[in-house]
Amino acid sequence: MKKQIEEVKNKAHVKITYDVYKKIKKVFPKTFFKMFLIPTIIWLLISLLALIPDENETDPVTLGELIVGDIIIVLIILGVVCIINAIFKKGSYKRFIKNNRNNIEYDVNFYKDYIKIKNENVSEKINYSEILKYKESDFILYLLINKNNIIPISELELDSDLVDYIKYSIHQNK
Repeated sequence: MKKQIEEVKNKAHVKITYDVYKKIKKVFPKTFFKMFLIPTIIWLLISLLALIPDENETDPVTLGELIVGDIIIVLIILGVVCIINAIFKKGSYKRFIKNNRNNIEYDVNFYKDYIKIKNENVSEKINYSEILKYKESDFILYLLINKNNIIPISELELDSDLVDYIKYSIHQNK
């Protein structure tokens, strides 16, 4: 019995240059918010302990003093997180250049239930159900495969029905 060959619904060629890489980072920003939010919440919870009266304390902290102190600490945390984020962005791009020699190119074939990514080094099949989410920006459809893999595809290369089907498939699985 012959194996049935599935029909390719659409094809796209993807080339990730530094400009595309920067757009990906803007569309799916990494944990900046989490890096700021977690230490801030921890600090605020700890600072609430200062309001608990102590039997030996003669000059308790007032709510106003606590709020002013918390604002100063939160601004310091924000500054430190911004500096750390800027350092990681530079390192992230340097790793991208080192690992990919300025760009990554591959072809993406779209089938009924999955996409297939191919270049000279890799061939991978990804079911639409495995795509975590998508975002659109400037006629580019960004498919988030996992927390580290994002496929940017020009919507101009795709049939609009296919784009709608991909979005529908992703929503159905969430």
